[in-house]
Amino acid sequence: MSHSASSTDMKPKHTLRQQMAYTFSGFGQAAFYNMMSTYFVVYVTSALFAGVNKDIATKLVGIITGAIVLIRIGEIFIDPLLGNLIDNTNTRIGRFRPWQFIGGLVSAILLFMVFTGLFGFVNVNQTWFIVLFIAVFIILDVFYSLRDISFWGMIPALSEDSQERALYTSLGSFGASLGFNGLTVIVVPVVTYFSMLFTGRNEQNQSGWTALALIVAMLAIISAMSGAFGTRNARVRCAPRLKITAALFKPSRRWRRTINCCGSPCPTCSMPWQTSRRQACCSTCSNSYSTSQRHSPLQESSPLSLVC
Repeated sequence: MSHSASSTDMKPKHTLRQQMAYTFSGFGQAAFYNMMSTYFVVYVTSALFAGVNKDIATKLVGIITGAIVLIRIGEIFIDPLLGNLIDNTNTRIGRFRPWQFIGGLVSAILLFMVFTGLFGFVNVNQTWFIVLFIAVFIILDVFYSLRDISFWGMIPALSEDSQERALYTSLGSFGASLGFNGLTVIVVPVVTYFSMLFTGRNEQNQSGWTALALIVAMLAIISAMSGAFGTRNARVRCAPRLKITAALFKPSRRWRRTINCCGSPCPTCSMPWQTSRRQACCSTCSNSYSTSQRHSPLQESSPLSLVC
């Protein structure tokens, strides 16, 4: 009695802890997405090419923004392949949780690299910078998609109950809303503060954006670990195995009853045939006719109907 009571007491704690972990994972993921999509464009147009000639910087901004548009279009074709990759993953911790951690870790590191101008390489060689920048951003986008697909796809694996699945969907959306809007609130103060801290200027420059990217990247890694290691797959109850017995192969009594075939008359008295599974016979003169013969009434094209 005490053992069952303790098990009942532990289950809500485990469920609550898992729900909080999933919510926090959505929080960090949405903040990361807002940083990668919305404020990445702001960073490119305002701070990335601050040390480059204005005419060259304008061309570089156009190249990067055009490349991003093409990458977004390519996601339409890449995402189904990534979903198939996740579905075919088979590990000890499931299909989705490994990609939560791997996708979150790799994409966070690459996001930090992007917001540093590839560690200052933008001021060394602009041509090679564009090539490397586009390649890094494609890899970043792929690993973020792996995390995003696995985040929403893991909901059916967390619970068998439809109400709990709906709750996880709501919690994920709630956490994502907090993360997305929370980053919007802190962007300007954080970037301005660190810009003034490192350069002494009251503006939003490279130092401020790099510091913000570091904060978001760390948040993304911690939240990815929360989603990967703070959740567990639900135990799937397997259906009972079907016992193979000789009774399964025995013809049903229902099909042993006579069936009226209207396609062919009896050659003796011209009455309709009565057919069974093995042979046909006339109900009037009891003339038998094997159903295995070539012109059996069972082989006629007319429909068969039960006569019970």
